[in-house]
Amino acid sequence: MAMTPATLSTELQKIANTEDEAVVRSGWASAYTKYMKTSAVLGVSPLSEAVLAGAKSTMDSALIGISTPKTALVAAQLIVAAVKTFWTTALAAGVTVWVTIPPLVPTPVTLPTNLLLPPVELVVAQALEAVFTANTSGGLSKEACYAAIAAVLHPAGAGATVTQATLPNPTPGNVVT
Repeated sequence: MAMTPATLSTELQKIANTEDEAVVRSGWASAYTKYMKTSAVLGVSPLSEAVLAGAKSTMDSALIGISTPKTALVAAQLIVAAVKTFWTTALAAGVTVWVTIPPLVPTPVTLPTNLLLPPVELVVAQALEAVFTANTSGGLSKEACYAAIAAVLHPAGAGATVTQATLPNPTPGNVVT
């Protein structure tokens, strides 16, 4: 699978529908880690298993409270903070992040350092808030809900320039893909 919103959506759909917070946290962290593992250039994944394991563990811990009822914005901020924690851990690994830099690639795969900037965090959290509100009020399928979440998280995870204009703006019943 390629690193696409569809890949992230597929992984998110595997999260068990349960009130067991440890299962939900682990599901989110596993989904994001598997999604990031699919980032490859010329078939080579740039992230080592050790870096992924450490980043997954810190993301899981950052999701404490995810099962507690909260507003859409607070839930969105929690998920954005967890993704940021994933990348803070991965970037702290330094050179061990790169298993190998694929040949003939003018620039290596860009890590999403833009997500570490506070204005981007806010933009992504606000976009996720809109998605969560649309998902809960639109009577959408599980697949459609996760596709909308992935459509917001993917640009930030892929190292794209993220602004309010580059993120989807969902409305209830309007699936963003």
